Amino acid sequence: MEKALGTPAEIYYKFEGTNTSGSHKLNSAVAQVYYAKQQGLTHLTTETGAGQWGTALSMACGYFGIDLSVYMVKVSAEQKNLIVRPLWKLMVPELFLHLRILLK
Repeated sequence: MEKALGTPAEIYYKFEGTNTSGSHKLNSAVAQVYYAKQQGLTHLTTETGAGQWGTALSMACGYFGIDLSVYMVKVSAEQKNLIVRPLWKLMVPELFLHLRILLK
């Protein structure tokens, strides 16, 4: 790309299409979980609206080995399509358990 633009600058492309949580949420979640682990916490609990924050926090907790419970209001969970729900079951078993209880 640099050659096509005729610039000496190095251009980097950041593709976030496959990042299910969005980078700014994941950046924030990693810092929060890091400090929680430094404090000796072994379990966190959070809520999520559309699911990105819960996904980001679950990724960070998985990395640092901290258990996580994620809650979502019933109407938001019901709006998720059938493709997203199986992913939740793989990523956050505890989230899937809570959603099953809430959707009954």
